Amino acid sequence: GHAEEPWPELARTHRRHLRTGDRSGWLLRRLAGPLGVEALQRALDHAAERRLQRGQFMGTSLSGLREASGAVSAPWGSDIFACYEGELLLGAVLVGWTRRRAYYIRGGSTPEGYQRSASVWLHCAVMRTLAQRGLALYNLGGTPATAERPEDEQHGLHRFKCGFGAEVVRCRGARWCLDRRHQRVHHAAAWVSGWLGAVGSAAR
Repeated sequence: GHAEEPWPELARTHRRHLRTGDRSGWLLRRLAGPLGVEALQRALDHAAERRLQRGQFMGTSLSGLREASGAVSAPWGSDIFACYEGELLLGAVLVGWTRRRAYYIRGGSTPEGYQRSASVWLHCAVMRTLAQRGLALYNLGGTPATAERPEDEQHGLHRFKCGFGAEVVRCRGARWCLDRRHQRVHHAAAWVSGWLGAVGSAAR
């Protein structure tokens, strides 16, 4: 697709946000190395702060990416894509790909990007780029089955993903827990760590 195409499969609000980005001259950049990790970390930290304000925890650790050498060979790999207005970062996403399929892994928006719904434009721009590479499927990730209900806390995320005209595929999840007490300690530590990080951010 091209920026000027109407994207009829998008929800009306998504098309409006896409036009806003096109008119504003937003840029899609593929970022590598520390620059990419830094942009993604900034976007994730802001997203986590918003989630925390709603009483939800979201992990933001990118230790695996920081330790990776970045030397990835076909037929699989990953990219960090970021949306900019000039030099202002609006959002960033981590995308994994293999053969003809790509998978959204993590991402978020800065406060400026969130206010302008830049994530819609960013995902559309990523899809255009992936299609040009010959990839045929972009998996936006899942939400719980209960997210279809308006009262569910993840209903907004469900609507956001469906707004791209995505096909909803029902899947079963699996989880292997060796010691539930150990797991609860990890969850509590992660929540406290995220809360302290948000307090520290607000204090700076």
